[in-house]
Amino acid sequence: AIQFADDPVPTVAAGPFGLSPGDLTRDTTPEIVIEYDALERAAALQGMRFIREGFADRAYGRDGYIVPRDAPGAVLGDVARAASQAVELVRDHRVTAVDGRHVNVVVETLCVHGDTPGAGLLAADVRARLTATGIEVKCIGARD
Repeated sequence: AIQFADDPVPTVAAGPFGLSPGDLTRDTTPEIVIEYDALERAAALQGMRFIREGFADRAYGRDGYIVPRDAPGAVLGDVARAASQAVELVRDHRVTAVDGRHVNVVVETLCVHGDTPGAGLLAADVRARLTATGIEVKCIGARD
């Protein structure tokens, strides 16, 4: 997440890492979290902006969470597959889970992990595919 100095509302980006609602204060540095409901309510109570994060380069389980990194197929190394998943997450508000089921997932920002093999190429292809699909790509906090 990017916090701009002129943005009066602190930002919390939501992703797959732990942060409890009690950890949120207006002085909290933006963190990446996944417990959306409780953290979204806690962020609202603190007057913080809450952003749900999705992952172009990670497989999802039928519960809507990313599968553990050590599970087979957890990291999507195929550039075309990751780009298709990014479009599905953003445009369709869903993701195809590892068991083939569609899971509703609302995301407002995407992540490509820097340690994913070929991450630079993958990120560039994800951006190109989103743009080609008519989805505007901009950084968190960018003014409309």
